[in-house]
Amino acid sequence: MENPVVSKIIELLEERCKDAFSGLKGKIRLCCIKRKLKKEISNEILLMYGNETFYNDWDHFLVEHDVICNIIHNCCDESVFNYKSKSQTINYYMHLFVENYPQHSSHYYEISVILQRYFEAIYRALNKSDNAETRVVCNAVKELAQGLSYELRDIKSKLEQIDGKVDTLVGRQNHTSTRFLFDEYRKYLLCLYPQYSADEYLERKIYSKDEQDVQLNALDVLLREKVSSF
Repeated sequence: MENPVVSKIIELLEERCKDAFSGLKGKIRLCCIKRKLKKEISNEILLMYGNETFYNDWDHFLVEHDVICNIIHNCCDESVFNYKSKSQTINYYMHLFVENYPQHSSHYYEISVILQRYFEAIYRALNKSDNAETRVVCNAVKELAQGLSYELRDIKSKLEQIDGKVDTLVGRQNHTSTRFLFDEYRKYLLCLYPQYSADEYLERKIYSKDEQDVQLNALDVLLREKVSSF
């Protein structure tokens, strides 16, 4: 079955790298790239995320808005009037997806990882090419993948610091019966972190198994535990 995202990427390569894929040798080279992309995407993305609740909507969004190709076009566009920074372009589509599918907002981090892996797959498929046209695209997707990697690492680092503070706070109350679900807390913060500016209030939520996994305000839970300890 043809992968529509792969088909979009191949169309982009045919458009931007006409000389590289002209003639019989060029068409054979393009077929090899297509086959490699399908294999990479199947192994790196579909097997890991294909069964996730958000995946079908995200895949449809990528095709409907031609997300990957538009981001690459932007990076390769030399016009100063049309160019937007890589992070600006990526954030635009990420936030557009969350606006269209708010039920998947808690998966912001995983969706960013998928986008990063698409760029990495394209880079690996083109990396051995010595054609000037394909090198432009190859370098662009490499920078996009690295940029997303740095951003995801930064978010993860900040959340680990938050987790450490929360672990320390709750560690002082080991005698209480409430068990906090920190994985759920992390997921909640991961989806909210990129959507708030520094001067906006970020509401803190936490989950408690003793409350049948309902979402509670973190401050209310901690105050309740403080009172019950007296």
